[in-house]
Amino acid sequence: TFTIAFDGKAVTLATPGEQFALQALRTDLWAGGPFTVHVTRDAKGRIIGFLLDLGRAQGMKFTRLP
Repeated sequence: TFTIAFDGKAVTLATPGEQFALQALRTDLWAGGPFTVHVTRDAKGRIIGFLLDLGRAQGMKFTRLP
């Protein structure tokens, strides 16, 4: 399970046992620790998930739970 959160100051990606601060590289592209996160949006601009890159593993798709 991965959790991405914004606490009003910073965006973080949490994994079981670790948390990483994410830095914006451009719109909908974030990086922190060993991760790169590409936010995915629907036609109305709502965040619906993200693609995660971790080393040689590229484009792992995660869908936002309701």
